[in-house]
Amino acid sequence: MAPPDPSSSSRPGLAHRYELRSGPWARDLIGIVGVFVAVVVVLGAMSLTGVLPARALLSDPDSTILGAKAEMASSSALAPAPSIAFVGDSSCLVNIDVPTLRSEGIEAVNLGTLSYLGIDDFGRLAGRFCAGRSGMVIVLVVHPEGLQTATTSPDHRRILQSALEPGTLDMPGGLWDASSMAMFDGFRDRVLDRWIPTPLRGRLGARYGFTRDLRREVLATGGTLEETSLFDPGLLPKGPGEYRMARRISGECGVFRTRLPRDVRLWVLVSPIPASRALRGHEARMTEIHRQLSAWLETDQPPLPMPVILPDPSFGTVTHLLPPAAREYTRALAPHLKPR
Repeated sequence: MAPPDPSSSSRPGLAHRYELRSGPWARDLIGIVGVFVAVVVVLGAMSLTGVLPARALLSDPDSTILGAKAEMASSSALAPAPSIAFVGDSSCLVNIDVPTLRSEGIEAVNLGTLSYLGIDDFGRLAGRFCAGRSGMVIVLVVHPEGLQTATTSPDHRRILQSALEPGTLDMPGGLWDASSMAMFDGFRDRVLDRWIPTPLRGRLGARYGFTRDLRREVLATGGTLEETSLFDPGLLPKGPGEYRMARRISGECGVFRTRLPRDVRLWVLVSPIPASRALRGHEARMTEIHRQLSAWLETDQPPLPMPVILPDPSFGTVTHLLPPAAREYTRALAPHLKPR
C-alpha cells in the first residue's frame, strides 16, 4: 500500500509551513541595516557639505514666521525702502498693521516675531535691518505678558539663528544630535518641505491654509499676521495681577542696544491688554515699565501716547488684537511716526 500523501491531510492549519533559518535571515537583516546606514550617510554628507539647498523653514508656523522675518530684515530690495522697523514679540507681529501705515503715507516693515524669543533676539533682527542704512527708526514693541516670562526658548533662538545665518548648525547634546539634525531634520527642512505642502491647523489653517501661504502673505503685508482666535476671559486660569518684569530683561536690553548703530532713533511701545485683565493703576505701572526699559535701552524718547488698555472685544487673545482693532490701533499710532 502506498504511503499517505501529506497534501491530502484533512487536519486544519497545515496547508503552509514556515521554517526560519538563521543564516538567510541574518543576511537579509544585515542588508536592510546596510541600506539604511548608507542612506543616512549620504543624507548627512549632502546636508553638511551644502549640496542640499538652504533650510526652507516651512515645517511649522513658528519656523515659517521666523524665516520670513529674517528674510525681510536681510533684504536690501524692499521697495520702497522703509526707514521704520518694528521689532518685538507677537503683539508686534499682530497689532502693528503695515498696510494701514502705508495708507497713511508711512513706509515701514514689521519684524515682530514671537514671545518665545528675548529682547536680545529682537535686537538681532533690528541690527540686521539697520546694517548699511542710515537715519533708521526702530520701534521695540513688547507686551506685559512677555516681559514677565522667566525664560526664553532655546529652540526658537536656534531657528532664528539658522534663518539669519543659513550656514550655521547649532544643536545641543553633542555629535549625535547635530548629526541627526543634519541627516533627518536637515533633509526634511531642505528638501521635503519644499515639495510637500505643510497644512496649518485650526483657525490659523482656515485663514492661511498652508505654511507656504502663510509665508507669502506675511511678506506681502510687510510682516503683519492677522489674529484668528476669539478672546474669552472666562477661559483664563487666573485673575489679573500686577505686571512685573523678569530678571532677564535688563541684560537682554543691554545686548539689544549694542546691536544697533548709535545714530538710530529708538522708541519703546508697551502693548495694550484687555480691560478685564487690568488692575487699578495699570497705566501708571506701564509708565514705570516704559521708563525702566528706556533706561536699560539707553533711549530718551518719550512714551508714545498710545492706550495700554482696550475693551475686551478688541482682542483675539490676551496679547493680540483682532484685525479691525489692529488697524484702528495702528491708525492712531501713525501720526506719531511722521517726521515733525
